[in-house]
Amino acid sequence: MVSIRSFVQRRPLASFVVLAYLFSWWLVPLVGMPLPWGPMFAALLIVGLISGRTGLGSWARRAFRPSAHWGWYALALVLPIAFTFIGLGINLWMGATMPAKVNWIEPLMFAPFTILLGALEEPGWTGFALPRLLERWRAAPLGILVAALVMSVIRFSWHLPLMIGGDVAWSDIVWMIGAQIVFVWLYNRSGGSALTILLLHWMNNTFSGEFVSQFFTGADSTRQSWLMAGLWCALALGVLIFAGPRLGLRRAPAPNLTGAAAPTL
Repeated sequence: MVSIRSFVQRRPLASFVVLAYLFSWWLVPLVGMPLPWGPMFAALLIVGLISGRTGLGSWARRAFRPSAHWGWYALALVLPIAFTFIGLGINLWMGATMPAKVNWIEPLMFAPFTILLGALEEPGWTGFALPRLLERWRAAPLGILVAALVMSVIRFSWHLPLMIGGDVAWSDIVWMIGAQIVFVWLYNRSGGSALTILLLHWMNNTFSGEFVSQFFTGADSTRQSWLMAGLWCALALGVLIFAGPRLGLRRAPAPNLTGAAAPTL
């Protein structure tokens, strides 16, 4: 146990990534999908090993820190909905077939499930891993952008079983690269609020995922997924142009991260 704790203390982020994958993927052979709470459980275990109850309290307060302004919550809620309907409109304009019947209240019906089956990844991804990546590369000229790209690789690698199984489109790799840049910018601008990203993830799964799934099949569905990837990448490009490669992060001292005394991976 001492040697395990020592390794985790030296390499908290690498340990987290390995555990997040293991905790999530062990169910794949049984149910065909990863356990969505794996990243959160991995963060709980890593912080608990390093710092005990005190560290867990600090991590929870940081992971669910309120946004610096309510407007960032509004943006997180509205942005995925707006992109969903923009993508739908473009897809229909390009020749997609509108279904005869649409359940317009489906987002309300599925919202409780989509926050459990996806959005609760964020206390791990954004509440634990992202702050360490930002700390690791914050001093480099393009370091914040590098941190965002590394975080996108961690995310889409975690989703690979779903892509291989055909449950998630391969275009989501492109979507996650663009979306992660936007996530980091929103995280920085909202005062380091993982809760803001959790809300955005929730709305995206509810509308771009469950709600849109009833509209299209086959080539129309594939086009819709690529349209969403393109919209998020276009927004990411706009963020890079107007916010710069630091993605809204000011050059303030790095926050004290429980269990991450040194910027190691």
